[in-house]
Amino acid sequence: MKKLFLLSAILSLCTYAAFAADTIKIGLLAPITGSYASEGQGMKQVLELLAADVNAKGGILGKQVAVITEDDGSDPRTAALAANKLISQGVVAVIGTYGSSVTEPTQGILDESGIVQIANGATAIRLTEKGLKMFFRTCPRDDEQAKVAAQTIANLGYKKIAILHDNSTYAKGLAEETRGLLQKQPGAQIVFFDALTPGERDYSTILTK
Repeated sequence: MKKLFLLSAILSLCTYAAFAADTIKIGLLAPITGSYASEGQGMKQVLELLAADVNAKGGILGKQVAVITEDDGSDPRTAALAANKLISQGVVAVIGTYGSSVTEPTQGILDESGIVQIANGATAIRLTEKGLKMFFRTCPRDDEQAKVAAQTIANLGYKKIAILHDNSTYAKGLAEETRGLLQKQPGAQIVFFDALTPGERDYSTILTK
């Protein structure tokens, strides 16, 4: 029901464009290939099922919904090109993409074209602090997620805390936000804060530290 409401809300913002077209085209920016292909494939399947359900009930504004998918491959440059491709195909709104560093280069492109964008896996704080009128997201920002992490650690009573992240935009941002909150808690001590290199075969050195 939440997803159905979300799709309807997107379309309500694009009424004029929708009436001018034979179908209502919703763009999906997703990592269909690449390191997050499983997430991208899931996004595609969910949106297509949702569109089919809406169409079976008569569509929206008397028109059928068509999902137009572009693969960003979890790559910022590819994502920017994919955003332009969706614009050229006449989409009225875009869902995606997954990951802050991949989402960021698509923001300005879509906003300048007056196209609503709802990211579903981008958590970096800066994305919404830009004040772009057409950008929204459905996942909590890093600072909100960090509040939960820090509170959980505090509730468990831990005092000496090690934070290890993988240096990705998401992990690093969340780790830094969590560290900042923990440092404000009485008695909490961050004894280790560092990054590992994903894909290594042996993590014994960093674990020993």
